[in-house]
Amino acid sequence: MVFLTDSADHVTGKTGATLTITISKDGAAFASISPTVTERGNGWYNIALTTGNTDTLGDLVLRATASGADPIDLREQVFAALPGDSVTVSSIGSNVINAASIATDAVTEIQSGLATSSVLAAVKAQTDLLPANPAAVGSAMTLTSAERGDIADKVLNRNVSGGSDTGRTVKQALHFLRNKWTVAATTLTVYDTDDTTPSWTGTVTGTPGADPITGNDPS
Repeated sequence: MVFLTDSADHVTGKTGATLTITISKDGAAFASISPTVTERGNGWYNIALTTGNTDTLGDLVLRATASGADPIDLREQVFAALPGDSVTVSSIGSNVINAASIATDAVTEIQSGLATSSVLAAVKAQTDLLPANPAAVGSAMTLTSAERGDIADKVLNRNVSGGSDTGRTVKQALHFLRNKWTVAATTLTVYDTDDTTPSWTGTVTGTPGADPITGNDPS
């Protein structure tokens, strides 16, 4: 059933109209059809679609026009069957859903989702840091020499106040205790282990008349 409104006021039902009807099946181009149209009164018309009009699954869009009336657009859905419909095994054919097909589809969906998961990528980045042969559950994890060295280097390059890997590091503090340092005017320069490359500098103050210390160059 469709309702035609008079194009003069867009409200009143249009009677005595001759409908021109086109349909689009599942997104295809519109094509003219000639179903039986019966006027039911008060602007209402019955359009008797045929099986030839509804032979394609998906969207079925119908457009009806008539002289002196506003056009009508209807969008419906064509299904293979509805719940409660009686079907035969032969009519189901390859559309049968069974446990095997569900399992295959589920695995495919899971694999596809995991392949593009940023969360999984982040987890993998952490698990990649684990040793290739970790110790058994309940035992201490065995680290390689390189891994122990990486941990030690991380500690040495940590800020003495914690929270970052920049600023005043543990390694710089140790440089003053073990490496060469010099004082020129009011500038203290602490060197790296080669006693040539500056590690850090500072401004020093002294007491007038006191014997100044101008440097320390350990062997």
